[in-house]
Amino acid sequence: MSPTSRPTALVPAWRPGDAPVGLYVHVPFCRALCTYCAFAKGLYDRAQADRWLRGLEQEAARRAETAWTGRPVLDTLFLGGGTPSALAAGQWRRLGELLHERFVFAPGLEFTSEANPESLTPEIAAAMREIGVNRLSLGVQSLEPGELALLGRIHGAVQVTRAVGIAREAGFDNLNLDLMYALPGQEIGTFRDTLDGVLTLGPDHLSAYCLGLEPGTELARRVGAAELPAPEDETARDLYEHLVARTAGAGYGLYEISNFARPGRACRHNLRYWRRRDVIGLGPSAHALLGGRRWVNPAPLEGWIDAYATGPGPAPRAVPAAVGRFEWVFLHLRLAEGLDTRDFAAAWGEPFDTVYGPVARPLVEAGLLVRDGDRLALAPDARFVSDAVFAEFAPGR
Repeated sequence: MSPTSRPTALVPAWRPGDAPVGLYVHVPFCRALCTYCAFAKGLYDRAQADRWLRGLEQEAARRAETAWTGRPVLDTLFLGGGTPSALAAGQWRRLGELLHERFVFAPGLEFTSEANPESLTPEIAAAMREIGVNRLSLGVQSLEPGELALLGRIHGAVQVTRAVGIAREAGFDNLNLDLMYALPGQEIGTFRDTLDGVLTLGPDHLSAYCLGLEPGTELARRVGAAELPAPEDETARDLYEHLVARTAGAGYGLYEISNFARPGRACRHNLRYWRRRDVIGLGPSAHALLGGRRWVNPAPLEGWIDAYATGPGPAPRAVPAAVGRFEWVFLHLRLAEGLDTRDFAAAWGEPFDTVYGPVARPLVEAGLLVRDGDRLALAPDARFVSDAVFAEFAPGR
């Protein structure tokens, strides 16, 4: 099946609005379970993955009855997980048929899939390309064997290099590599080595996240039991500052707190989240924001399947204005460009300074935010403590 054989014209019945939207599809399967991950997932099983595909079809059909009419027009599409590359080639083709049947792919669609180095084979890369995937995000996390073992990763540096080669050979000219830092006991030198090694592979985009100890994960349990040292804030800050300087020197611009891209390679789908624009979510645990309403799917595979087999699924609910404004502000402030107060007024019908002036002014005076006319952004030195800055805008503060 060739994606070019599918219709790309806008569908008159599509609503709400005429503008294209984004789509996120959650693939809840992995070849191994990482010690730090709290996302909805389980070990890959072919029969269970087939049930998940049938569940996706059921959910899309139900939502076409309750949340939209016709086939929504997409300009970004993101397959996340879990590990989408754990799916078999035949399941990729079935997924492609479902997506093309239920949605219209707008010209210039950015279609991203996550993948792990150990499960990206030439066959899987070809299947991805066949259904229209044109951007790949590889979960590297580290190149250091001890750190990979700590995280429960089952690949090594050799598999990372091999996977990058497979991706390039398959025609992926938009490639992201994911990294993690501030691991328990991590030394600055090992992260620097990983970053240097990754940059030699020539990705188009880098995402690097400070480790969060998520409740219920194996890593959080071990740190809580003092089996592993807790990550130190000062070390984490040093690692982040090195990350920002090293990527800038290699030609990658910081466009969001944890994301760096070559010119023209910023992730358009994730920009939808940071600009608080509409994204449909399908699959277990997926979130959706569409036309000012939000819904969140059940996380367990069985609970998600049952929700759409027996009814319309979770009801979309209007997001309270105070919550929506707060989300709009802190998500925009994650971006290096920050927010434009005129855009805030256009979106919410109130001047920014009327709503948030008493909050923003002390943060500007403290050097945590920078104000330049209508533009408000995080100060570079405040990026590492951004959560504390954002909390000041929360409703009820």
